[in-house]
Amino acid sequence: MTGGGWSPTGVARAVLAAIAEGRVSDVLALVDRQVVWMPVTRPALNVYVGHAGMARMVADLQAGYGRFRLDAADTGMGVQAGAGGEVRVTMRVWVVRETAGGDVAGPSVLAEFTVRGGLVSWVESRYEG
Repeated sequence: MTGGGWSPTGVARAVLAAIAEGRVSDVLALVDRQVVWMPVTRPALNVYVGHAGMARMVADLQAGYGRFRLDAADTGMGVQAGAGGEVRVTMRVWVVRETAGGDVAGPSVLAEFTVRGGLVSWVESRYEG
């Protein structure tokens, strides 16, 4: 799996799905080797850098949330072209814990993805509102 054939929004959605499903090899195929990811949930670190950081983030999220999924929706902000061929995609994301008592959704988060060359190179998120 590589991000090269997908739209920037498709790459963002695919990496979220791979993270939630614990598919580290797919996550690494969708992110730049020097990716910087600043998750709002802070499962352990404030910033995860590079492929090693992404592998750790997946493990930290699984340790912190157990079984979960990431639901994503478009924000209506559209896709914005940046300098140097990069594209910014803003998604609204919810962490949904899957528990024996049912699904428990967290607050909505705005996640801004920078996609360059078909790979996620930067992600920064913040709570909405």
